[in-house]
Amino acid sequence: LHEALVPVLILLIIIHVAGALKHHIFDKDITITRMFSFK
Repeated sequence: LHEALVPVLILLIIIHVAGALKHHIFDKDITITRMFSFK
């Protein structure tokens, strides 16, 4: 079971990061900026 879930989890992480970068780069969304601003 674990052997099957590891690639799925890695794929989900990659899709999640790609979606976040898409919002930041193409949509000019400030969500990432707000998350990583240490004020």
